[in-house]
Amino acid sequence: MRRNRSGGIEGLPLQLMILIVIATLGTSVVVGWMNDIEMPKSIGDVTVDNDSIPLGSPDSNGNRATKERFSVYVTDQDGNPIEGATVVITGLGANDGRGGTVYSTTDANGKAMFGSIYVKLNSPVGHIGVNVSKAGYGEDGSCRIAVIA
Repeated sequence: MRRNRSGGIEGLPLQLMILIVIATLGTSVVVGWMNDIEMPKSIGDVTVDNDSIPLGSPDSNGNRATKERFSVYVTDQDGNPIEGATVVITGLGANDGRGGTVYSTTDANGKAMFGSIYVKLNSPVGHIGVNVSKAGYGEDGSCRIAVIA
């Protein structure tokens, strides 16, 4: 029996098998990590229960208060309500009557309620914006509400 001292041909299949096993294990670990990655969440739909909101007469500062309460509903990309989203009303100098920002937070049903909002409106019709944000979901400013003097 003769010995092959170079070990070329006899060792190659074993090294190749070890390399294939390591590559397979590495691939399965990476695929396992990828399965744990969640799809990004986003704000899906922002709706208001009133298409338009009537305003009262102007006060001494020129502010007009809304006559009706209204609600804003926020859902995610799958249509599920988003709890804890911040809803801010902007435009036309919208304020809370003391000059502060008008905002609310959504409840478990994705609903944010608003009472009296004061705006400065110099024409018969205007629009206020509804801006929604929540960490992990992003922001949405696509909703507007008509206000009518």
